[in-house]
Amino acid sequence: MKEYQINIIELQADYADEQAGRVHIIHESGLFTVEEYVRKIFEDKGYVVLHGADLHLFLWFCCGKFDDTTGRNWGGDIFVKFNHQNREKCLNQLGEKWGELIDNASKMWLSYYQNYPPKHKLSTSLLEAMNAFSCNEIISLIGIYLSAEYNPRGASDLFAFNKKTGDKKFIEVKSYTDSLRYEQLVLASSLINKVGDCFSIAYVLPNNYEDLMKNKTIKASGDLAKKHLQKLLNFDASKIYDEYSKATDKALFATNNYGVNFNCLAFFLNKTCGKNISYDARLLDFGGSLYSMDEYLGWLEAAWAKLKPSATTR
Repeated sequence: MKEYQINIIELQADYADEQAGRVHIIHESGLFTVEEYVRKIFEDKGYVVLHGADLHLFLWFCCGKFDDTTGRNWGGDIFVKFNHQNREKCLNQLGEKWGELIDNASKMWLSYYQNYPPKHKLSTSLLEAMNAFSCNEIISLIGIYLSAEYNPRGASDLFAFNKKTGDKKFIEVKSYTDSLRYEQLVLASSLINKVGDCFSIAYVLPNNYEDLMKNKTIKASGDLAKKHLQKLLNFDASKIYDEYSKATDKALFATNNYGVNFNCLAFFLNKTCGKNISYDARLLDFGGSLYSMDEYLGWLEAAWAKLKPSATTR
């Protein structure tokens, strides 16, 4: 059994309500992704911050494993030339050759991204990032990449280094809803074991957690109401009403026979059969403590308006 020490960076922020499954931070009157927020925090502290995927790729260039490991040619003649040179150098003892590997990797980078300025200009920052490591650390880093299969999913979100203090960090950014993937854990353990104390997880915890949970519950309730209504549309409304009329416990009937909330069943029968069944605020999903009956019926009305073309009285 191996034990590793991972640095935990805890940050606090206000989260916006989730849209389309993505979380955003409210910061300085703007919306940021969690990664953008952490990047800004470190830049404000004097760090140069790169996307971890860029340094990850640069280290693969140092190994000279492209068009061999990945099964395709990544660049033109210049790229192929230095890729093969690095591969040959890595087949033998690295020794002091690591400087040549980095120099060649920089040329490969410039060749590969020659027509893409945003990436092309990163060459200088990547060289500066490598300078943040000692000779032994660089040899260990290249060793990690030499012994691993090419896998972009393992890259950390960010790499931050401070040119004045020499501090450096591979940073995996996580919101309060995230967890580490297997590939990230594998790389993290290798970095800590072979390079040293240079891997951190930046958790961005919400200041407004209770509000977020409340909004999630309300949204889940609305979504569930719509699903229940859609489920009922698969059945004959008149048959449901006949069964409903004979049931002693109406709420239990709705749940056991059709798997829906009683109020949804009442809404459906009122719409399809022209009935006037009373609703019960005590029987709302999730206890109804976070929303009112009017809100619940509003969700059903909105869903009904969309489903209505296929919802005929039977």
